[in-house]
Amino acid sequence: MTRAPDRPPWGAITAFLLPALVVYTALTAYPVVRTFWNSLHKVLPNRSDEFVGLTNYSALLFHDDIFWRSVRNTLLWACASPLLEVGIALLLALALYAEETVGGRHVLLVGDSSSSLVDRLVGLGARLMTSDGPDKLFQLK
Repeated sequence: MTRAPDRPPWGAITAFLLPALVVYTALTAYPVVRTFWNSLHKVLPNRSDEFVGLTNYSALLFHDDIFWRSVRNTLLWACASPLLEVGIALLLALALYAEETVGGRHVLLVGDSSSSLVDRLVGLGARLMTSDGPDKLFQLK
């Protein structure tokens, strides 16, 4: 005698998944939709929303220099940071691997203090991106 395959308990599955989906939608999807809605309107406190269409986007893309500077800085950071980090990590790994090389033992000290080195490099990079140029990088304000 063959037994019929058990069907999944859809009622229990729905009962457990539905609250999770409602919470997920309320906390993630709704803010995304609301932000897009606000971007198409002029939102002022204690006033009704005024539809402006794509005017906010055209002002941002064609008339806002700060936006384009932030895009440039983001691309610079996204391209330069991995190269710098991987390069430093490779050099450190090679130095740790070859302990017999000159100064190989001293690399362990650098490895222990590498977190402070990375913090300083990140701070220097951030200051470089926010300053007017590399010539004014080390000037105190």
